[in-house]
Amino acid sequence: LPPENIEDAPRTESSLKLSLHVKVTDGVCEELLHRGSTLPAQTTKLFTTTHDDQASARLEIYAGERPFCEGNRFLGMMELAPLPIPSY
Repeated sequence: LPPENIEDAPRTESSLKLSLHVKVTDGVCEELLHRGSTLPAQTTKLFTTTHDDQASARLEIYAGERPFCEGNRFLGMMELAPLPIPSY
């Protein structure tokens, strides 16, 4: 039978074998989660868009330890849309 409370459920912890990065300007990788982070994990980073009032942003996610995306493994891409419009 399943436990009545989620806290009573057995836990299996997993950790990242490689750091997770997002591609920023000129192919540089910005680290989101460090290698060895316990999963599930959560992080918060603030990024800006390249143009004012940009409607969407494409994120390319990589795994690896190198500072440039070219040396890391491409995992996938996602698009964030619509982006919130700033109030000036």
